[in-house]
Amino acid sequence: MKHHDGFSLIELMVTLAVAAILLSVGVPSFAEFIRNNRLAAGTNNLVAAMQVARAEAIRRGEPITLCASADPAASAVSCTGATAWGGQDVVLVVDGVRAGNPSPAELVQVFNNEDLQLSITAPEHSGGFIRFLPNGEVVTGSTLEVFFELKPDTCHGEQRRRVYLSRMGRIRTQRLACS
Repeated sequence: MKHHDGFSLIELMVTLAVAAILLSVGVPSFAEFIRNNRLAAGTNNLVAAMQVARAEAIRRGEPITLCASADPAASAVSCTGATAWGGQDVVLVVDGVRAGNPSPAELVQVFNNEDLQLSITAPEHSGGFIRFLPNGEVVTGSTLEVFFELKPDTCHGEQRRRVYLSRMGRIRTQRLACS
């Protein structure tokens, strides 16, 4: 009687069938996990940028602007002026001008949002930037509170987030259903 090492065709087919079932269940869950992590990272990044901007404005005694920049590595950093911040780095810049578009004098910090695959929308009336004053207040236009909206490229369930910023610099977040 000969002894053969290896698998029979039936054993191999059963193993492949079990693997296919496990992959069909696991891959969508893993994709959802990645999407949720990107959303959490983007939300935390934006909140951290706001907190650092406010703290720097108070510490330095001069206005600090938070805005999206297409090229923060450029010699003269400029804000895009757009309210669509997704896929762009968020920068903090020292801003000596208190009205109109920011005129950055110095780059303070860069928060990388490029790889998160999120749609980040700044408030419509913000001009694409938020300015923190030396007393810790925020220039929010005529409203007491503005909000940023974050949403993954493929949104499911309650994966939309709003980050609210009050005129006094208070930050809060809210989960919302995708729409």
